[in-house]
Amino acid sequence: MKRVLMLGIAALGLVGCQQSPRPTTTELPPLRQSFLGEALNLSGTASDWPAGQTAEIRLEQQAVGMVGEDGHFSVMAEVVPSYTRPAVEALLPLPTFAEQETCAPGTFATSDAAARVSWSADLLLFPSAPRSLAPQLSPVPPFPALRRSPEGGLSWDWDKPHPLLVYSDRDVRLSGWKVCTGKYGTTWHAPGTWQQTFLVNVQLRRGWNDVTMTRREVGKETYTLTVEGSDPGSPVPWRYNGVPFSRP
Repeated sequence: MKRVLMLGIAALGLVGCQQSPRPTTTELPPLRQSFLGEALNLSGTASDWPAGQTAEIRLEQQAVGMVGEDGHFSVMAEVVPSYTRPAVEALLPLPTFAEQETCAPGTFATSDAAARVSWSADLLLFPSAPRSLAPQLSPVPPFPALRRSPEGGLSWDWDKPHPLLVYSDRDVRLSGWKVCTGKYGTTWHAPGTWQQTFLVNVQLRRGWNDVTMTRREVGKETYTLTVEGSDPGSPVPWRYNGVPFSRP
């Protein structure tokens, strides 16, 4: 009986070892300067811009800049997001529809667990000429916007680098790797398991920062998520997403 019990304990230990998640890689991205300033200050020319159109740029429902008829835009505003989340939660998202079960912390650490951030991928656009308010539709239709994308359009292709404007309420460093595994919520996704390795190396300053997030599928339901300062040597162009300014 004792021998059977010992074999059962050994088998449970073996299963536990087999289920412990292991990273697909532990190579961190380089540490880059990501700070834009306490005030948001941007300028550039939007690709795919409709000639002759002008638009107001808004962030947090505040007017922060303009796009001219030739697509040139500028943003300069001291805007603080009204809603923030813990930095680790906001910058280390799980796969879509995933439910977290187990994480191996690896080397991941943050210099301040209380840091809170807010990020945006888009700059919302409103036509310069005022227009009457339309009834609220459900679901809410997409808005005209500028987004930094290699290909533009409305789709969010996780397999490509996505630069984000990240506001941080304080200086904080996030660095290291960790790996998590879990199941999918079955309401919107077929039953199954997932695994994701997080590779993080970013120094945020109080104010606005330029951060790039890239998720890659490296195997069946197996991903890496890299979070790093955006590379100033390889800027991703701002593009108009193509949503018409006039609606019926």
